[in-house]
Amino acid sequence: EIFKLKEHTERLFYSAKRMGIEVPYSQKEINEACNKIVNIQKVQNGYVRPLIWRGSEMMAISAQKNKIHVAIAAWEWGSYFSKENLQKGIRVKTSSYNKHFVK
Repeated sequence: EIFKLKEHTERLFYSAKRMGIEVPYSQKEINEACNKIVNIQKVQNGYVRPLIWRGSEMMAISAQKNKIHVAIAAWEWGSYFSKENLQKGIRVKTSSYNKHFVK
């Protein structure tokens, strides 16, 4: 299962909207495609990256008429920790810094 897929896709669409990009697929279609590529690639522990961008039909400050492209990449992503550290455990420190999120 892809970690917080729904939330990540919602944020992707929010960002696209803020940039004036109308995504040519629904959030449900993007989520289904993410799950499909993970299954096709047989990714067990990996990374999934949906991308949305404007094409290169024209170069301008506001290239609103450029085609919208969507791609989804998925690949295995190994652990940052050795097997020994994963079994033994790691130390974690929580920062006192709080990031305030405004939507």
